[in-house]
Amino acid sequence: MVVDREQEQFYTIGNDKRLKVTSLRYQRITAEFPLGNNKLACIGHDTKYKRLIVLNEIGEIFTFSIASKTPIPINRLSLENAKMVKGLSMNLEQDGFFVCIYLIIE
Repeated sequence: MVVDREQEQFYTIGNDKRLKVTSLRYQRITAEFPLGNNKLACIGHDTKYKRLIVLNEIGEIFTFSIASKTPIPINRLSLENAKMVKGLSMNLEQDGFFVCIYLIIE
């Protein structure tokens, strides 16, 4: 789960393979994004650049802009030969960010 205090909402992923946006103020889901047929593995965010990153178990990376209330899909990447994503960590730099994905390569 990722909490966005500025937009007063949080983002979750679950077994239904969807990214869900829930309003903290209204306590209801305000947007849903189906993200394919594979289990979602992890979610991370970058507050400086207002980006949300979701990974699934086969190495697909979904990037969203969270600069507004409704996330805007930016990019979808696939990692070839990725068997299972194990985790995600981000390191913010001065003019960008670095994403490290822990996975098993076949």
